Amino acid sequence: MTPQQQEAWKFLGWNENSWNGIEDAPLSDSAHWNQLTSEQQSAAKYGLGYDSKSWDDELNGISHNSNNNNSVQFSKENHSSISNVKDQSNKKSSGILSSIFGVFSGGAEIINHGIDVAKDPISGIKDIADTITTERIEIASTEAILYLDNSVSMTNGSNLKLAHQAFESILPQFNNIPTRVVVFGSYKDEIVVRDKNIPKIPILPHWDGNGGGTYLWHMIDRDIVKRYKPSKGTLRVYVITDGGDIESPYPYYGPKGMNPLMENLLKSNYRIEWTIIVIGMDDHDKINHLYKDLCLATGGSFLSLNMKNTKYSQNTIDFIQKNPKVSKFVLDIKKAHGNDIKAKTRVKEENQAEFNRRLKQGTGEKFTWLEALPPPQKQ
Repeated sequence: MTPQQQEAWKFLGWNENSWNGIEDAPLSDSAHWNQLTSEQQSAAKYGLGYDSKSWDDELNGISHNSNNNNSVQFSKENHSSISNVKDQSNKKSSGILSSIFGVFSGGAEIINHGIDVAKDPISGIKDIADTITTERIEIASTEAILYLDNSVSMTNGSNLKLAHQAFESILPQFNNIPTRVVVFGSYKDEIVVRDKNIPKIPILPHWDGNGGGTYLWHMIDRDIVKRYKPSKGTLRVYVITDGGDIESPYPYYGPKGMNPLMENLLKSNYRIEWTIIVIGMDDHDKINHLYKDLCLATGGSFLSLNMKNTKYSQNTIDFIQKNPKVSKFVLDIKKAHGNDIKAKTRVKEENQAEFNRRLKQGTGEKFTWLEALPPPQKQ
């Protein structure tokens, strides 16, 4: 059982004792799909591979072909065969299952220290002590992170070439600000630890679209908390991606996984500003709207790049260099990173004003964490 499945079962009410037959099974074990809460349905669907039919069929004793692509990853039937074989001495489990349950019982501490248990349980468990004692970067002024999507879907069409060109267009604006660069797919790879002059050559060879799926919001949450200590400064988070999160555990899964991330970071007093470039997606796509609202609400900038139905065909260089949206986007980043306080403040205020207009028009996302955003800093 993977840690993601472990977490999903726990959300459905299971714990170490009920799993091992020491306590009664939770109510969800005998509930039909429509009797589960929406949160439990999400945990069953995204964490365990169930849908309403497979859940109810299993409850009714109907088996499924394991070769089916939609088959459940770790089913209640599998669990029953385990839980019914109790240890003769009736002792609690002491293996990796028990270890993982022990780790998840300290969930709040793990979230606060940024452990990647859900993606890498063994190293996550081993690194808890190191992470707690490791000195984090204090955000005393402005810090930046570039998260570059290396998932396989980035190789569709000219998406990866377009992403590279977009990256190179904004790269000169990061010379005066300490920046980390992280390439991510199913796992993250820190390419630049922290530098004020990001080198281009070592990065692109690692950004080849060979990183698997898209593990985004949960990864960013853990990475930020693990590497940065909130202070009076602002953390500018840059993301170049082609779509939504498909690998984070619930509730970070999907495009709205940004919400638990923001709630967690704001609760911990981080000042976060998002700037996102979406590659190859239709402007009217829901993900585009959500990502744009996230950026504008926090004062950052947003850019959507799609070469379909344009005169540039596969010429990504001309598309970037002759695109007025790109020019304005780069200029906004230049102002945000510059020494002109008034210009820097104006960009943030204009972006947040646009978000407020979208809210009034009914097109903006009513994020639950909006009221937790910190007030504007005095310059």
